[in-house]
Amino acid sequence: METINCDLCGCSNATYLFSERGYLLQRCRECGMLYVNPRPSVEEQSKWVEEGRTAGQSPITLTDHYSDNSRRLQSYYCHVLNLLEPSRVPGAILLDMGCATGGLMAAAVARGWQAAGIEPNLTRAELAKAHGRIYRSIEEVPRNLTAITLVNVFSHLRSPRAFFQQAAETLSPGGRLYLKTGELGRIRKSLLRDWEIPDHLFFAGLGCVEKYLDEAGLTVVEKRRTDPVAEQFSEESLEMRGRSFPAYVVKRVISMTPGVRAALIMGLRIWRFGAEVYSIEVVAEKAC
Repeated sequence: METINCDLCGCSNATYLFSERGYLLQRCRECGMLYVNPRPSVEEQSKWVEEGRTAGQSPITLTDHYSDNSRRLQSYYCHVLNLLEPSRVPGAILLDMGCATGGLMAAAVARGWQAAGIEPNLTRAELAKAHGRIYRSIEEVPRNLTAITLVNVFSHLRSPRAFFQQAAETLSPGGRLYLKTGELGRIRKSLLRDWEIPDHLFFAGLGCVEKYLDEAGLTVVEKRRTDPVAEQFSEESLEMRGRSFPAYVVKRVISMTPGVRAALIMGLRIWRFGAEVYSIEVVAEKAC
């Protein structure tokens, strides 16, 4: 276990929100950053990730949940690559941070990119090697990248500040960074929602992310905040099998029963598990 100050502003003055799995979630009173403190050591967290365990508990099995052939994922990969297209030049290299089994890497290669990834989980990293070189950390990456992607990875970083500084150093002039993560307004502990603490170490709003990028010397060129509820219950999402057969059955019932999907979306927008939850996308560019 280790104790930290706010990663964004360095302040030690924080408000306790709630605990999950024995770990405390706090909100910085200066900048509003949400962070786990105290938190697992680097050694603990690295071991869990390498073995594919959630908070040191049961291993996550690679199922159709990670299939990269679903219509939803392929459409999303196309969307991400379109945002990065202005930076692509001959020999362009894309690095996918937390690349899992390499789905985004494969889509990038099909579009003419050279692809690389960072994936600490050993099983997923082995599968991702089919699409490009896999590194263990950003410190190992060559300093000539054209694009970097972080899809739902921000909350897992040990230090977002250190990462963005290193990312800026690895990008070539004109290179772009794409980030997608969850943004939380109101948040409380709920028996109906798992915030995946301490696998998730940080939760940041759009303003915090912009400040990180600005301090790293990266200029935000596009940003978007969306409601993830409709995305979660989209037709494409409901096609995905999920991590278990019961979950798949529930999804099929929702998708095949008239009115159920619309009612769920409306209900969750009102309820939101007692929290304000959004999805944010940011594209930042390094000056030429």
